[in-house]
Amino acid sequence: MATLFHNPLCPFSRKIRLIMGEKKFAADMVEERPWERRLDFLMLNPSGEVPVLEGEVGTIAGHYAISEWLEEKGGAAKLFPDSGLGRAEVRRLISWFDDKFHKEVGSLIIHEKIDRRFMNHEQGGGRLIWKMSESVCIISKYILNIFAIFSRNATGSPDRN
Repeated sequence: MATLFHNPLCPFSRKIRLIMGEKKFAADMVEERPWERRLDFLMLNPSGEVPVLEGEVGTIAGHYAISEWLEEKGGAAKLFPDSGLGRAEVRRLISWFDDKFHKEVGSLIIHEKIDRRFMNHEQGGGRLIWKMSESVCIISKYILNIFAIFSRNATGSPDRN
């Protein structure tokens, strides 16, 4: 059986756990604390980042590589459409959430909710919440627009973009 080295607070680990659940892909879960820089883990992935999937076929490091491998492997659910343009759009949205959303919202939430507990105000605890709230408003409007487009396409209504 495969083993997924992950961290519960890492959004990229969470993404892989969700994909594995959708595809009914079973694996042992090993919680890894990347900041500890364990030698055994660094031997699997010299960058020291999670997630890492280790199995009979080898070791796959990085959320993008793991997600692509899981999709190619198949499983209970197909996560990408058949058309090349459809797959490109799914990859664009994945990239947007992985990069922009994580940078402007996700990492700031982690900082405010987790890191700040160990910081005093002089060290910067509490300042990023305003920056994050501005980004959340803009990103929420974009997500609502995406849902509206997909909803119109699903019902056959003309797309007015």
